[in-house]
Amino acid sequence: MRLKPKDLQNLNPLVKSGIIYTQLEDYDKAIASFNEAVEQNPQDALAFVFRGLTYAIMGEQEAAYRDNACSDLQEAVRLDPRVRELSIVKKRRPQDENWSLRTQ
Repeated sequence: MRLKPKDLQNLNPLVKSGIIYTQLEDYDKAIASFNEAVEQNPQDALAFVFRGLTYAIMGEQEAAYRDNACSDLQEAVRLDPRVRELSIVKKRRPQDENWSLRTQ
């Protein structure tokens, strides 16, 4: 699975907002945007991907966020197994000995 520019254009606006907030390092607003996107569409694998990646970034400073990152990324893989092939997921996955991109 590769994210193409057209895929990003078709993203839920809340996911887009969350990505922008993450880039601005405003992680609380990013998570709030991703949470709202997941509430609107619990089948949106990319909302889980980007929320999980944001939690992974936050987990570099606070270990408690790593569990959230793992849960979100595993849910994204469950919803769409192609997610495990995204290079951004491979690069930013949580540094955790229990981490796995396998579905349970």
